[in-house]
Amino acid sequence: MEYDTTYTNIKIYTPIKFTNYGSSEFDPKKTHDTDSGYDLYLVKKISENPLTGVEMWDTGIAFDMPEGVCAYVYPRSSMCKSGYTLANNVGVIDNGYHGTIKVAIRKFARNMLGLSTFHSHRLVQIVFDKVLTTGLTKVDKKQFSISTREDGGFGSTGE
Repeated sequence: MEYDTTYTNIKIYTPIKFTNYGSSEFDPKKTHDTDSGYDLYLVKKISENPLTGVEMWDTGIAFDMPEGVCAYVYPRSSMCKSGYTLANNVGVIDNGYHGTIKVAIRKFARNMLGLSTFHSHRLVQIVFDKVLTTGLTKVDKKQFSISTREDGGFGSTGE
């Protein structure tokens, strides 16, 4: 297998515009310049579903990403200490979305206190990525390339 080690199509720096509908102290932040993600704060609880335990929080931050860029919202590693996890595992933000970033979280530790609605919480991070533009072509499976794996999945490699 050959790998492209030239990275000719990767931009090292892409400026991305954002606005904060709240206090600038809750702007997206990187602790270190080399960090992959920008920390986001959960600043306002929007709703809570008592049946599912899912809480929806707003960050107050909106982004204007250029064409060819998307973003993913991931938990920060310290989120596990809060007793919460992301309800949808990862949030995908398309570049055409200009609303504030909202985060769905679920409490997994019933004995821990809930998040205070009077404080912000730095529990998630947003990571920007380049989008691969693709097109789907529907074909008969006989037209697929040959693979040693074929239909094997979910541990079929013995791992």
